[in-house]
Amino acid sequence: MSAEWYGTEQAVNIADTVLHYQTAIGGWPKNVGFHKHVNQEEMARVRKSGIGATFDNGATLSEMRFLAKVYTYRKDERYRNAFLKAFNYILEAQYDNGGWPQFYPVRKGRSVSYSGQVTYNDNAYVNVMNMLRDIFTDAPCFRSLALGDEVRAQAKASFDKGVDCILKSQILIDGKLTAWCAQHDSVTLQPVKARAYELPSISGAESANIVLLLMSIPHPSDDVVKAVKSAVKWFDEHKIADMRYERFRDKNGKRDSRLVPEGRLYGMGALLRFGDAETLLLRPQRYQEKLSRRDWSGTPRWLLLVLQQPRKSAENLSQVA
Repeated sequence: MSAEWYGTEQAVNIADTVLHYQTAIGGWPKNVGFHKHVNQEEMARVRKSGIGATFDNGATLSEMRFLAKVYTYRKDERYRNAFLKAFNYILEAQYDNGGWPQFYPVRKGRSVSYSGQVTYNDNAYVNVMNMLRDIFTDAPCFRSLALGDEVRAQAKASFDKGVDCILKSQILIDGKLTAWCAQHDSVTLQPVKARAYELPSISGAESANIVLLLMSIPHPSDDVVKAVKSAVKWFDEHKIADMRYERFRDKNGKRDSRLVPEGRLYGMGALLRFGDAETLLLRPQRYQEKLSRRDWSGTPRWLLLVLQQPRKSAENLSQVA
């Protein structure tokens, strides 16, 4: 959408729907089509309980950014107030160790207990950190909100705690720092499983974005530099060269994935989500379809950026090169 679109009646109508879906605690549920009619009964239940508010799939952060854009053109204080309410939700959801769960309040039930773990999965954590940084740096996208020094100071303190959690949760193997799991225990910060087919592991895609976040910090501390160097070294040592990750359908029309030869270096350039290929080969048949939908390789573009960027002369990365 063009910037001007956020001042249209259509944008305002969607923004009003976004307000309806905000929970009492300040966050939003995920996967909501805000262009659709509001389900009042369902939202009354969600708003009352707070269950459903999450950072998963871009929820809460996307709504905050949308409302800020509309507020730029339509100075409706309801949008600004909703933004600040969501900001306070971010602060409240943050653990003392600096991490964030996937859902807050944490969902109950054994099958979804992982929602309370520190969640890097699908870049939920990194999305929160980018939001906080845009707030405390007074980024142009939020300038019209006039958030004030107190809010910016709170955002900076929360961001710094988030960095500390990232450093403390970096996986240590045989005395060497490596990268990160998709989720870590909320207390011990050790890598943990999520769903039955998401075992404790080093995750290429999530780790790559964590590294890019750390690399973007001006004047990084020695600990941040060490974390970046260690992760990039692990990426480089575990890359799968001359291979490409490909999705396909088998002869029965079912989705699957495979590695195929590729003629350029770093064609796949990424990491298996599980630590060893044997785990993938011996995966239970009942999880075959779900596994085939997952990206077990990480994202080549992200990994290439991580591998190349430390060699560039950007001011923030001079210590990392």
